Amino acid sequence: MRPRSALPIRPWILLLGLLLAFVPSPSPCAEKRSPNAGGLDPREFNSFVRGFLEGAMRTCHVPGAVFVAVADDRVIASFGVGMADLESKRPMTEETVVRTASISKVITALTALSLEQRGRLSLDQDVNRYLKHIQIPPVQGWRPITIRDLLTHSGGFEDRWIGTEAQDALEELSFSRALKKMAPRRILPPGEVYSYSNFGLALVGSAIEGATRRSFHSTVKKNVLDPLKMTKSGFVSDQAMDRDSAAGYYSAPDPYPAQYAYFLEAPAISFNSCGRDMAKLIRALLKDGILDGRQALHPKAVRELLTPAFHNHPSLPGATLGMYQTSVRGLTVLEHGGDLDGFTSLLVLVPQRSFGFFLAMNGDVPQIRDRLKEALVERYLAPPAIKPQGEPSSPVPAHLEGRYRHIRRPRTTVDAAYLMFDQPIEVYANQDGTVSVSYPEDWDRPTSTWIPLSQDLLISLDGTERMALRRGPDGKVKFLFIREPYETYEPMHPLDGPTASRAFLWSFGVLGTASALIWAAGALGRLKPRYDEPSEWPTKWGFISLHWLTTWAFLAGLYLADRLMGYQLRIGIPWQVKALFALPFAGLVPLGISLYHLARPQGRGIPLDTLAFLLSLAGALGGLWFLNHWNLLGFRF
Repeated sequence: MRPRSALPIRPWILLLGLLLAFVPSPSPCAEKRSPNAGGLDPREFNSFVRGFLEGAMRTCHVPGAVFVAVADDRVIASFGVGMADLESKRPMTEETVVRTASISKVITALTALSLEQRGRLSLDQDVNRYLKHIQIPPVQGWRPITIRDLLTHSGGFEDRWIGTEAQDALEELSFSRALKKMAPRRILPPGEVYSYSNFGLALVGSAIEGATRRSFHSTVKKNVLDPLKMTKSGFVSDQAMDRDSAAGYYSAPDPYPAQYAYFLEAPAISFNSCGRDMAKLIRALLKDGILDGRQALHPKAVRELLTPAFHNHPSLPGATLGMYQTSVRGLTVLEHGGDLDGFTSLLVLVPQRSFGFFLAMNGDVPQIRDRLKEALVERYLAPPAIKPQGEPSSPVPAHLEGRYRHIRRPRTTVDAAYLMFDQPIEVYANQDGTVSVSYPEDWDRPTSTWIPLSQDLLISLDGTERMALRRGPDGKVKFLFIREPYETYEPMHPLDGPTASRAFLWSFGVLGTASALIWAAGALGRLKPRYDEPSEWPTKWGFISLHWLTTWAFLAGLYLADRLMGYQLRIGIPWQVKALFALPFAGLVPLGISLYHLARPQGRGIPLDTLAFLLSLAGALGGLWFLNHWNLLGFRF
């Protein structure tokens, strides 16, 4: 199993950059377009987007895509490209139902905001008031979590992946009953920082059920889908939707199908829709809830959805109650992306230009959607003129340099072990006073350079983006914020890095192998130290070797379980895998016997033997610390 957000390295993604180099761009002498997107030529717009998608999909082996765009309340583009199903050769169209993944959060948020306007739900009261099947435990000194916190992803939960998927559609429908057993721990006070959480939005869905005494999906249908006449959309699929659904694929030179997944965090990820319906949603959101001359959605609910409600830093883009701001070529837009196995999607709104678009692909290459967003803003939305920055106006912020990792991660469950070899981002100072941020290779992102404006704020070289930091009481960096709310990072402890993890594992391997060889040599009589008891040598080395054997059997078993049962682990850890977690404790028995033999008088044993044994013993104790550090002793699944 791998985290849903993790993408394997694909060398052909690098070709995407070469492809985009040949995408036509406006000439400096070209006619200036209208500040509002409504002034563009729909025919030219469709031709550009279709050509862009066809080329990028061909290069990155994505089977199909659906795209819709709205400008000045007009649908200016609505089409499919490629195949919805490679096996049946069914084409992708604007009527094809696709998985929108995390764009589901926009629908869930809009439902909650609509209920608020009807007096059925309060955003600022303890969410426990509305929850029937789970109660969020209080933490001393912290205020209760509210629905507003959950909608802005500032509830303060850790993340987790294992056990978050359902076995079938029926279990997905009853997601509220499953939240208690999969609840992550609270790690931060509510309202302190943006930390993306599927579980938080699932709680909102459960609160909607508690407030209305109706199922979540029926409440969404009544308050959002029916008023907008989105007839091929929902968290539950009917026969018509199933018949027109696209199949998901893992993108490769020969794309192969992804298994259809059901989720226990359904309100955060399980919404399906088609391009035609998403165009209706965009039109209503860009016009205060009005669709075809009627008030389909409450105007205040729409305005709340589109208005920033939380900021990590006042100088950076913020999060709304369901979406988040980001800067594209200096133009602030609202967006929400989505990724799950076999699908990637993006919803972008630019209210100040009366423009929005939706893109979904049945392949897992999010780089395409991000490049398209940048190309459309640059070509059609007249972004502000870029103003290159001058010399740094402040020294490099103190304590900024170092390695950082994303705040969205598991901390207290076995899921954390998946991050053992994750590469961090690195922040370092340059000789000219600027600061650079380098990203892991598989992120497919170039190194960015920043100019310090103060000890807590930096600006990009072109002046379009900002990076900020928040310090703890000791003056050291506690959080690093880059560009947008989702990009929130924390300093990485050296022992949490991939280099330290590899060093530990290599040393354990060397010590375990050496112990086994020494035991074998003693047992075969190749080494004859002068012990009062001739059996002392093979006995003590045999037991320490047995401890190492159980440790490595445990690690090998986990590796094989991940490889052979990866998808099943998403649903939950089966008993066969849980049984593996008894091995480290079984290994304590031979370790204890080894300690007993070390404490016994050893006659005239050679000092080198004792030193070697102490080294192996220390490594064994270090191995137990290592397993516990990565939550691999099975105390919390």
